[in-house]
Amino acid sequence: MLNPSVVCVDMGNSNLRLVLARNTGPSLCQLGTAGRLLQTAVRFTDNGRVYGSEAAAALVHHHESVYTAAPFVAAEDASFLRTSRFLRFCSYIGGTFTEASDHTLGIAINKLACPSEFLLLSLLSHALDLVAEESHNSDSIVLTYQPYWRLHKLRRLIVTTEALGKKCLGMFSSHLALGANSLITLMQKNKDRLNNEHILVGLIDVGEFSSFCAIYRLGPTLLETIYINYQTELGARDFDICLCDIFLKRLLNSPQRHLYSEFQFENPSGPAKKLALRLFLAAREAKKILTVNRSAVMTVEGVGEMAETISFGISLAEFEDSTKHLCAEIAHLASTNIFRDVSMLQFTGGGSRIPCLRSAVMRIIEEKARPGYTIKIDKTINPDTALAEGAAWLAILTLDKFPRKVSYTIRDVCFHNILLDCVSADETQQYCMGTYVFSAGDHFPDQKSVMVKVASDAAFLARIHSDSKEILAEFKIVVPRLSSFHGSKLVTVALVFQLSFSREITLESVCVDDKHIKEITRTQPDIGYFEAFRKDLEHINNNLVTLERNALRRSKMRNSLEEKLYRIANSVIKEDPSKELVSQLLAKLGDSTPTEKELLDMARQIDELEQSVTKSKC
Repeated sequence: MLNPSVVCVDMGNSNLRLVLARNTGPSLCQLGTAGRLLQTAVRFTDNGRVYGSEAAAALVHHHESVYTAAPFVAAEDASFLRTSRFLRFCSYIGGTFTEASDHTLGIAINKLACPSEFLLLSLLSHALDLVAEESHNSDSIVLTYQPYWRLHKLRRLIVTTEALGKKCLGMFSSHLALGANSLITLMQKNKDRLNNEHILVGLIDVGEFSSFCAIYRLGPTLLETIYINYQTELGARDFDICLCDIFLKRLLNSPQRHLYSEFQFENPSGPAKKLALRLFLAAREAKKILTVNRSAVMTVEGVGEMAETISFGISLAEFEDSTKHLCAEIAHLASTNIFRDVSMLQFTGGGSRIPCLRSAVMRIIEEKARPGYTIKIDKTINPDTALAEGAAWLAILTLDKFPRKVSYTIRDVCFHNILLDCVSADETQQYCMGTYVFSAGDHFPDQKSVMVKVASDAAFLARIHSDSKEILAEFKIVVPRLSSFHGSKLVTVALVFQLSFSREITLESVCVDDKHIKEITRTQPDIGYFEAFRKDLEHINNNLVTLERNALRRSKMRNSLEEKLYRIANSVIKEDPSKELVSQLLAKLGDSTPTEKELLDMARQIDELEQSVTKSKC
């Protein structure tokens, strides 16, 4: 019998990771990072963690804060990609459909949006193929997400994974996955310490586009997020922008100032876009150097008509002065008195190694610390590995699919307030508005009971929404007549709500006078809408699979024809007239993307040519 396994998918603002968790250790596979697809095996052994990795084909290209997914090729059988149905779908998910001259297809997505359903669909369909053998074709998926993403978007991502024939078992916030990694790391380092007491561990994550501070309470059977604070529009990339500003100011005051106008940042296109990318790459390299040296040189080549090179030295002091405001904003995330009890601090993320940023965070924390109390700074942890291991452990420790020897208590903390409105079914009467069910900072999974006075012998709507006005759920409840009294009468109803790891709100029970009300209908979210969306995704995925199979078949035909042509070329003398035809056919294969019909025509020509060469030799 195969060991049960589950695929954990983490969706960040600039990458996607795929983790395979099994109850045999566990063993993990990770895919992801912007720019290339990296397949990594992580295995837990008695001697610790063993890593091994190999590069695989890139499925995501990260360029100027925009995703481009192009794991398939358009050809003569790709007409559905230009249909109104497909284009409406692209418009609906907030992406722009693109097609390059070489028939490469893509969807451009805004950097502040989580990866679109289409990108996730195309990525997962390939990534799951790569780990299919090791995962024994697991039909279960767990998702991790950013807590500030809208729940409606998360539900659509669940539907996307299920369109691939997978079952979504659960969802966890990405900061909880990082907390799970902190727990297993500490247990490997010093299990006795956790056996004796619960400790508080702080984490500062400076990602590419967003940052957060979290504090966890850890114990031998406990993982609990007790504090979380996000800055959703500030990350490591903002430090790169500061370096770009320094570079451009230097350029404006240099003899090469005539090249300043070459740099465009408002909707750049063509050469300007490539130049902006080169500037950002130079800034990123300089930022890395400034984490260990007191100066760095930023160089950008190929600027202007003469392809000039611009180079300026930037000092650490200059960089620190220009980024003071960024360091202060990120450090403010850790401005909580809870840090007085934190015994260990970890840093992670692309910007976490910047010295001035770490110093700013430490100053804030030391202001909160008790006199004579020292917080231990743990090593900077790799966010990819930490999320991979943490997500796998969450799957193993919380899901019934995996047998567990120890019962763990795992609790997250609410990022938003969750409120209740109760109105009559015709919405003419308001019974309660903005009543708190869960408050930001409350722990979940948990149940909360809310008491509301409503009319008897009538229906009312219980509408759950976040403080950002996003409707999370709506229920229509019919209150029976409780006495022979005719007319309007208010009765007290107790509604018990459950909040799960996936921020899913369910209505567990409704009671009035100790009697359970049975007539309850969930009116939102619209299940029919999500079912139609799932069918659209299945249709598109099936077409993409067909496209890829056809593209693979054409690639094999093309390679076979090339081999045959080279074989013919080697068998004929230089003066043979067929030599010229062979050269023309080879050029046609190399310089264009022939359709299947063209390949079949060429195959017929090559067969005739081969027969002609054979006859001439006889």
